[in-house]
Amino acid sequence: MPPSHLRGHRRRARGARAGRRRIEQLKLRQAAIDDQTRLDTAGPGNAARIAANYAARLKELTDQS
Repeated sequence: MPPSHLRGHRRRARGARAGRRRIEQLKLRQAAIDDQTRLDTAGPGNAARIAANYAARLKELTDQS
């Protein structure tokens, strides 16, 4: 077992990594929601581009879960 002063540090480091992953996941979710909103008002030329971006973000989100 590691010394007690290292155990807390490792726990905090793990928590920080999990927090950063969660923040990135939330940013991706928000970007996907924003894409959906833009898609609702986009013209035909932009709709395909927005849909492709949305699909890529959705895939990234589902791969992380």
